[in-house]
Amino acid sequence: MIDPSRHAVLWLLIAFVFTTAATRTTTRYIRHKADRAEAYLKENAEPGLIRNIVVAGIHVHHQVWGILMVLFSGLLLITYMPERGLALNVLAALFGMGAALTLDEFAMWLHLDDVYWQEEGRQSVTALIVAVTITAALVIGANPLDVVPTGDDLPGALLSALGIVNLGFVVVTILKGKLPTGLVGVFVPLVGIIGAMRVAKPGSWWAQRRYKKDGWLARRAERRFDATYDARWNAIRDIIGGRPYPREQMREAVREQMKAARVRRQELPLERAQARVARQARRRERLGDMPGAAQRTGSTRAGDERPPEEP
Repeated sequence: MIDPSRHAVLWLLIAFVFTTAATRTTTRYIRHKADRAEAYLKENAEPGLIRNIVVAGIHVHHQVWGILMVLFSGLLLITYMPERGLALNVLAALFGMGAALTLDEFAMWLHLDDVYWQEEGRQSVTALIVAVTITAALVIGANPLDVVPTGDDLPGALLSALGIVNLGFVVVTILKGKLPTGLVGVFVPLVGIIGAMRVAKPGSWWAQRRYKKDGWLARRAERRFDATYDARWNAIRDIIGGRPYPREQMREAVREQMKAARVRRQELPLERAQARVARQARRRERLGDMPGAAQRTGSTRAGDERPPEEP
């Protein structure tokens, strides 16, 4: 059973997973339609609920809504500090939804570029996996900050020492180029220990300074983290987030989208004017169909044709 004090974290995890699944399903559906219809590259070219959100010709990415949700829920949590119950669970779920929308485009705000469907976009999937793993560990009961015991099983000094040792393993893991593993190791000590004991990634700080260029550790690192390793993890990321575009195809698609957006901005004033004229025509037709409208129109015309009175 889950500790009642972790119920809010559980709701955060549920909302995070649900929002991630819904967001990735939506973006893959939009991409599926874009791949099969060049006209869809024009923003708002097709009607429907599932499409890119465009305001004044600007594509508003879903990380914007996620940031707003995180800020709003965090502000309410800090302001009111609700007790355990419905209010806390709702705010936790709102925070989880916002965090999912934000981390789903982690690669975009890391590179400050639209790399969602490029190879760099796989970093967003990695961030989502790390976030889910850490949150799940918190739900189960992990608490890296609680180094002071509540009972008499172990002395506080010993637990504090164990926490410092675990932190050392985490630092070594990160220096070996395994940032996701190190972050998880903060909450699950066994993961940090395994990451620190195993060989470092080629090109990492640890490998550059601790491994000889042609030494057996360097060769072992190359064998451990070869192309097969990357392909295996990329396959898992692609199952979750979708396969990225080839780089040249992505650039061409972005150029087409920018061109279509410019054309769309030029067409909007004309379409609005045409819609306004059509509404006025329909209004005149409705007034003409009303009983007595013809008589009133005839009397008005007759009144207009009367000669002016002489002074």
